[in-house]
Amino acid sequence: TKIETVNLAEKLDARGFSAAALNGDIPQKQREEIVDKLKKGGFDILVATDVVARGLDVERISHVVNYDIPYDAEAYVHRIGRTGRAGRTGEAILFVAPRERRMLQSIEKATRQSINPMVLPTAKSINERRISKLYERLDEIIRNEDLTGYQEILQGFIDEKAHTSELLAAAILNYAQ
Repeated sequence: TKIETVNLAEKLDARGFSAAALNGDIPQKQREEIVDKLKKGGFDILVATDVVARGLDVERISHVVNYDIPYDAEAYVHRIGRTGRAGRTGEAILFVAPRERRMLQSIEKATRQSINPMVLPTAKSINERRISKLYERLDEIIRNEDLTGYQEILQGFIDEKAHTSELLAAAILNYAQ
């Protein structure tokens, strides 16, 4: 779990999300620096193990994402207690595998709270959304930016390499991913 916090934080960071890990392998002084940086807005996502997250009180925490289901209701309450402290509101998200549904029912019963299920989007719907956003962004750039210099560069490439503009555009999209 400790290694997973670092791996997940690094993956989020690599994808443009400002994230940091917090776990028991990190020296206490460094943990305090990480929490202080979180409180000051130095990053937006904290990936933490249960143990080090206990007692964490940061106003900025609006969401707690449970990467895995806790094995008892008390642990769940401690986890989601990072948000909604001192009368504040927040969201708790819990990923549940089909084999964990019984534990979810146990948590609902112990907390006397129903947990609303959400269906994860399919890869196809995520891709469709990404393409739609790409279209919107490209259209915005075309309408609002002076692209003359870029057009000259691209035309020079097409003339020199004898590629079609469609093939060049596809290569640029592939490169930009």
